[in-house]
Amino acid sequence: MSAASSSPLPVSVYVEGFPYDITIELLEETLRKAAKGVVEVRAPAFQDSGRLRGFAHVDFVDQASATKALTSLDKLPIGARFLTASIAKTKRGENVTLPTDDQVATKATSRLFVRNLSFKSTEEELKYRFANHGTVDSVRIVRRSDTGQSKGFGYVEFARIEDAVQAVTAARKEPISLDGRILSLDFDTDRPKRSFKDAQGKSVFKSKVPKAAKQVGVEPEKKRRKKDA
Repeated sequence: MSAASSSPLPVSVYVEGFPYDITIELLEETLRKAAKGVVEVRAPAFQDSGRLRGFAHVDFVDQASATKALTSLDKLPIGARFLTASIAKTKRGENVTLPTDDQVATKATSRLFVRNLSFKSTEEELKYRFANHGTVDSVRIVRRSDTGQSKGFGYVEFARIEDAVQAVTAARKEPISLDGRILSLDFDTDRPKRSFKDAQGKSVFKSKVPKAAKQVGVEPEKKRRKKDA
């Protein structure tokens, strides 16, 4: 099983400049050959084509390994291009979020929405990580329909609301991590998350339209002025 939350967190190196048509498998193989201590390679892809976006975060076991890797990764040739590498500005765990006291009191549910999962984490590992906070009824990691790769988030369903609250309370005292990544938690209320996109890659949230524009028979102000002139 994965290491406990007391394990040291990886240090990330930001790399960019590799070809868009390279596969994640070839990219990871190339980076692991060039530098020692690589824990994970996180390379986002375009939702429509699945092609990599040309940049990635490479997680190393510690600061020393990451610093040493800069020499071997910066200007590393991949295809007809060369990488640029630097220590990632945002440290692991800085963007982690947890429900506030008000949210715990007003929107607590038995199901937790879990973000910042490693692409390599499994449902079994995720269930095991939360089992000490209560009875876990089900676990689901959301995956891409075409490749089956994790999207980095999922759901943990507890038998009781109290168990979910206990997990959140525990995470406040000591961050919950899995595969070296600190997890963000929120109570799932069945509402779409603002980061969710449809099949065309567009946000599921539509831009706000003034109520007056929705009313049938109401003409825009500019058109009314022209008619009155």
